[in-house]
Amino acid sequence: MAQIFISHSRRDKELINFFASAFATSHVKAIYEEIEKLVTGQNISAAKIDNDIRASNAVFVVIGENVERLSNTRSWVNWESGVACGAAKNKDVWVFEYLHHVNNRTVITPALTHYVVFDIGDPYLVYLKSIIESYDDSHMPTALVAGGGAGALLSSTPQGALVGALAGLFLSDPSRNRPKGIKTSCANCSESYTLHLPNFMDLFKCPCCNAILITPYQTR
Repeated sequence: MAQIFISHSRRDKELINFFASAFATSHVKAIYEEIEKLVTGQNISAAKIDNDIRASNAVFVVIGENVERLSNTRSWVNWESGVACGAAKNKDVWVFEYLHHVNNRTVITPALTHYVVFDIGDPYLVYLKSIIESYDDSHMPTALVAGGGAGALLSSTPQGALVGALAGLFLSDPSRNRPKGIKTSCANCSESYTLHLPNFMDLFKCPCCNAILITPYQTR
């Protein structure tokens, strides 16, 4: 079963309830880790976090106003995203920032693959669900079997079975439906990532260095 590691503040209850509702109808398991526990050392260890990230298909970092208020938050957010993006894990790191917090954010995440600005509401919930479900591998064995069967029908040779297995892998790949976003590179820090922003946002803060940037679609 696929799982996603979620770093958050327990005080941002509305945001976490929003994420919980998106996971509720999926086959992807959410592994919640409270930043409060991380920064105070409560019943958690770096090794445990490292293992949870290794076992996860992606990492979500949810940034709301309470994450901003916590002391040492920056170090933990940086460490977790760095662990996930490290050569041994190579996980997708999605930084989700609450729309009403964007202008006040100072926390930075130097290692990420996707930056999402979201609000509480149905359009954003649908988008979040599509991201989560793009990591759902629960139907992969069925697709592989079906693909292998198709290959056997095409040919009784090993090559035919291989073609069928590859077809099964293609059909079972949920990442094909993952929201594409807009690939961009910060002119200030040169970091590259994919943006997922509301259409009305003309400017955004780089999640890696906090530089104010023009959204790519405004320059087209």
